[in-house]
Amino acid sequence: MLIFKKLELKDIEMIRPFFNLARSKACDNTVGGTFIWRDLFNTEYAMYKENLIFKAKIPDDITAFAIPLGKTADDVKDSLYQIERYCKENKIQMVICLAADEDVAIIEELYKNIVKTFEYDWFDYLYKASDLADLTGNKYHGQRNHINYFKKVFLNSNIEQINAKNIGDIHAFFEKYIDTRHKNSPALEEEAKKVIEILENYDIYGQTGIVLYIDGSVAGFAIGEIMNDTLFVHIEKADAEYRGAYQVIVNEFVKQNMGEDIIYVNREDDAGDENLRISKMSYRPCDIIKKYTVEIKI
Repeated sequence: MLIFKKLELKDIEMIRPFFNLARSKACDNTVGGTFIWRDLFNTEYAMYKENLIFKAKIPDDITAFAIPLGKTADDVKDSLYQIERYCKENKIQMVICLAADEDVAIIEELYKNIVKTFEYDWFDYLYKASDLADLTGNKYHGQRNHINYFKKVFLNSNIEQINAKNIGDIHAFFEKYIDTRHKNSPALEEEAKKVIEILENYDIYGQTGIVLYIDGSVAGFAIGEIMNDTLFVHIEKADAEYRGAYQVIVNEFVKQNMGEDIIYVNREDDAGDENLRISKMSYRPCDIIKKYTVEIKI
């Protein structure tokens, strides 16, 4: 019988290595993607042999599970059987949430009677790192215009890596930022809490980030993490009063982390926000990581 425990900040170091076992480049299989939303979705975890299983509450108070993280496909299948057993014993539906194509393929090897539902709002936008760093060609004409304007107008600007000396500046900027922007949305309010948690526990989260200064004041910042060949961008915040600030942050964050090992950038989903969707599509993703909720009839 699986025994689940509440996922807490102190679990990061124990959980972190398991994300390397993920079969897709979905942002959910990262420290940031999991721990930022752990309280909103009441995330719990259980160990089975050497495999990790997450359980959460999704909309309509449905209990759902992430695809297990195991070294081999057989390990994943073995853990899926344990989830099946858990669901039968607790008389609940067997639901796998945020399953990417690679995950669905394993599920379909085991179960024939399933119902897949596209979760369009949670599709991830995947880009070639070189595209976002270079911004070459007509397709990036708009982004280059914004960046050129920024550099021409805001002469006293600079980029720094996030560190102990500037993290207080970022915290103060973000407190002002959320006063006007993070209202009447449980998801945005929870995100704001976790951004502050990251800033206060930056070493524990093990993230990488940059901060944009204009005339000595913070104008924006980005935070993410690197896993294998992919930079995952969890947080991008800027003062939109400074034209080009967002474009500079997107471009510089990739350039600051570029190396021969970084091939892709995952800028996560749009959460159903049409303006965010248009913005992320304007950067011409090389792939969209599809995600599904999979109900398994047992």
